Amino acid sequence: MFSKLEENLALPVNAMTERVVSLLRSPIKDQDNECKSTGKAKKRVDKMLTIDTKNLGTANVLCLQGQIVTGETEVLRNAVDSVPAASAVILDLARVTTLDAHGLGVMLELRERVLAKGMQFELMNVRQPLSKVLEITRLDSVFPITSGIEFFPPVSRERSTSVVALRSCA
Repeated sequence: MFSKLEENLALPVNAMTERVVSLLRSPIKDQDNECKSTGKAKKRVDKMLTIDTKNLGTANVLCLQGQIVTGETEVLRNAVDSVPAASAVILDLARVTTLDAHGLGVMLELRERVLAKGMQFELMNVRQPLSKVLEITRLDSVFPITSGIEFFPPVSRERSTSVVALRSCA
């Protein structure tokens, strides 16, 4: 795809573009953490994008697992469109294994949709090399990126709050 574009434009691909393309095409190393699914047996399917939505009152956290690539983004669009109104939509990317240029475009599109509804759109648990791709493309200045712990208010010792409910998807 990129070589045809380069050929059609008769422009050489610079080193930064080559680096972004290689990062987009390389899978992200897997971690032992797994996103909690609701009532279904866990299956390891790296190619398919699966989403588990957690409504945390003022924020909807979408735990993504798999690849955000061409052919797998419609499930992400549907999930974001179906979340109830809240102050924020947060994508937990801890279990994302691959992200391509189409996936980046979809994330930008979803950001615009969510912001138009008056909600915040944020990313959390962004790992290498995905964070490097966002940095090189300067999308790290477009998407607010944070770790999961920053989203949760301090818990009073008087309350009996489940730690499991406060953890991120990873």
